[in-house]
Amino acid sequence: MIYCFGEILWDVLPQEALPGGALMNVCIHLHKLGSQTKLISAIGNDEDGADLKEYLYQQLNDVSLIQTKNHLVTGKVLVNLNDPINAKYDILQPVAYDEIDSPEIALKNDDILVFGSLASRGAYTKNTLLKLLEKPCLKVFDINLRAPHYTEASLKQFLKLADWVKLNDDEFELVCSWYYLDPQDESIFKKLAALWHVKLICLTRGGKGATLFIDNQIYQHPGFKVEVADTVGAGDAFLAALIHSYQMGFTPDVVLNNACALGAFVAGKSGANPDYHIQDIKFFKA
Repeated sequence: MIYCFGEILWDVLPQEALPGGALMNVCIHLHKLGSQTKLISAIGNDEDGADLKEYLYQQLNDVSLIQTKNHLVTGKVLVNLNDPINAKYDILQPVAYDEIDSPEIALKNDDILVFGSLASRGAYTKNTLLKLLEKPCLKVFDINLRAPHYTEASLKQFLKLADWVKLNDDEFELVCSWYYLDPQDESIFKKLAALWHVKLICLTRGGKGATLFIDNQIYQHPGFKVEVADTVGAGDAFLAALIHSYQMGFTPDVVLNNACALGAFVAGKSGANPDYHIQDIKFFKA
């Protein structure tokens, strides 16, 4: 089972409001790809929450780990797409996912826990996540920084607890600066993997593809050329395909190819969760 822990919310785009949240997006894409998934998060006892829960039931067929908070509203993000390549986000606080309680689940060695940084911006949800990270499972950390909703100390703590780390170019440079490391160093991935004690590092480079470091080897992919509609959720789709393909036992080059293919496909569509079947992803290798 793959558990996705974190924010669920409404992305308020210039033309409409769409269901969103990085971990929700990852969970939905994993489900579409055929993985067994459960989403751990919280909504408010309001119309936005009811609508979001109904959407998630349609997408995932399981909302058993979605909590309802009577005293907090459902999450919402105001999305600025003046630059469609680099969306800007105004993230409301406090909201329901800032107070996620520990779910009644027993994580096992063959389970996967996917988490990010946003939902743990406050102490309540962060403490819940730290308890889950004590369990024996594969821990996948998508840094997914949203200023000012993180601290260097908290990020370093999560990096030490993760087994996999995914980050983009900007996050990579920032994190390297925290450790006084040169991001252009040829051995930078080995140094970071040793520093964090992680098994895998994945660096996404937008339209320039991605780099995967696994088993002490580096794999590169140039990415697929698409006409970008917006980049909302493209990184989440990338991560979902990365995890699913790894679970399926594909070789690292195929794992990376599939991640780039799904990420590019979503970047070519409006919103984070366009409707599709895997056959629609031209370069996705099964």
